[in-house]
Amino acid sequence: MTCRIDYGTRHIDSDLSFRLPLYLQLLPATLLALGTTQLPFSPRWLAAQSRDQETLHVLSQLRSLPASHPAIQREWHEIKEEVALQKETQTQWREMFRGRIRRRVGIGVGVMFFQQFSGINALLYYAYESPTSLNPLRTRAPAY
Repeated sequence: MTCRIDYGTRHIDSDLSFRLPLYLQLLPATLLALGTTQLPFSPRWLAAQSRDQETLHVLSQLRSLPASHPAIQREWHEIKEEVALQKETQTQWREMFRGRIRRRVGIGVGVMFFQQFSGINALLYYAYESPTSLNPLRTRAPAY
């Protein structure tokens, strides 16, 4: 979508040629940021803060069941157990670079690096240009 907006605004002879796509992309971002203020707290976060009543309330709202329902009670107890287990087993960042996890982290970082290194961003940026307009030896102005 952004490529098409950029393509549509490339012939504007003012600052608006780059500002308009920026402003158009800011609209959904702003709506998303404002919308997140209306989201309820995560039940796991509430449980980690020892706010059990609010945890039950949020779970019952999410599942559209009363707080006394067995499924809600079971999920609430599972969340409490998991939070207690996480508090007991403190992990640190350096554990990512030890043992079998180090290989997985290396693969993930390598994939992200080579995706950017391959030039996919440049390809997507010029996706809507005609191949003749990218020729550096061209001496004539394009006939648009």
